[in-house]
Amino acid sequence: MHSNTCAGGRPVDVDAQVFAGVIRPGATVPGQVAVRGGLLATEIQGFSFEVLASWPAAPGVRAGDDEVNRAYADGPFTVSRGEEVVVPFAVRQPWATPFTEVAGRALGVVLELRTRVDDTALRTGSDEALLHVSPLPLHEAVLEPFSGHGYTCEAGRLTRSGSRTSTSPTTSTSCSNCGTV
Repeated sequence: MHSNTCAGGRPVDVDAQVFAGVIRPGATVPGQVAVRGGLLATEIQGFSFEVLASWPAAPGVRAGDDEVNRAYADGPFTVSRGEEVVVPFAVRQPWATPFTEVAGRALGVVLELRTRVDDTALRTGSDEALLHVSPLPLHEAVLEPFSGHGYTCEAGRLTRSGSRTSTSPTTSTSCSNCGTV
């Protein structure tokens, strides 16, 4: 996905690419940001990388979102007229990063890496990329017996199949991810 910001009468194009398929909490997300210049040279002050979690409403759970992580990188540098500058990045995720899937099954939690480019004109371009996070082996071992007893995940909450009440784990992340035990 691309987003533009005006630089000298023509947009600066921002394209962030994540090279990781599925990651685990605590892992580093590798990627690159391509910034293409407009009609005039633009000084890029730097980049910010925000990981945002969102989840849908479910019985007893309101829809919501939360910032999981934020990192900053590179800058300042200049993107000349029509030039493309590619900047590699590696953003380490916290150990409390919520899972988006368990055993390949989506949990209803969406993680998005939002890359923002700050330029000298105080206009910000951004790009978003989805992140897929699987639990650590220990978490998988703890969650497996729950599925054998009829529990599933709905909107990031552990629920008993056919039940309308949700069961929260002993500890959870701020986005109530049932994968974090």
